[in-house]
Amino acid sequence: DLHEKASAKLISITAGHLEKQVNRGALDGRVVLAIDAVGPRTAATSIICSDGRILHNEDLPCQLSTALRSQAVTRLGELIHSYHVDLIVVSNGPARRATMVALGDLIGQSPEGSIRWTLADRNGADVYAGSAIADEEMKATSRRFRAAAWLGFSVLQPAQAFAKVDALKLRLSSFQRELADDQLASTLDDVIVSGASRGGVDVNSAPVSWLTRLPGVTTDVEIGRAHV
Repeated sequence: DLHEKASAKLISITAGHLEKQVNRGALDGRVVLAIDAVGPRTAATSIICSDGRILHNEDLPCQLSTALRSQAVTRLGELIHSYHVDLIVVSNGPARRATMVALGDLIGQSPEGSIRWTLADRNGADVYAGSAIADEEMKATSRRFRAAAWLGFSVLQPAQAFAKVDALKLRLSSFQRELADDQLASTLDDVIVSGASRGGVDVNSAPVSWLTRLPGVTTDVEIGRAHV
């Protein structure tokens, strides 16, 4: 009985960590430049639009040498100007220090307040990149850029982004592997469903992965929508 109570408590704590990520406030942005600072030499960069389009993918240098840092700063400025980027997102990957130094140089060279940026947890990026949903949505895109794109969408639409990943594969707690998968999966799924139910949903444009998270909506119901 004590073991069951402890397990239930740990599952609740783990679900709470996911709930904070799913229900965190979305940031405003029309065009987002997302940098997944994994490295070691380059960082996968994806420019996305708030309407779900991926506008551009590119690898940017993420090293501290003066020449490569200058190259990264110049290219960042060109991309921001060309695509009218209004928000930059940098992941907490191992190359974030070099990426942040380059971003700092760019901010120092730009008019005050002209560049908005934020850091984002990449937890979920690799899970999405290797998923069947990503294979369907981004068939011709490498996993590096899939992860970067997901990072950007996770800032604009947190609940929708997490609805596309297998929550059991997320790093939500240090003791997660000690918990029963079936019980944990059910609780985490409830968190995703709750997140999907908050706010309005445009049924004419929302992806299947999002709609099927809504209570009472199944694949058959979604297919019926497509034939109406």
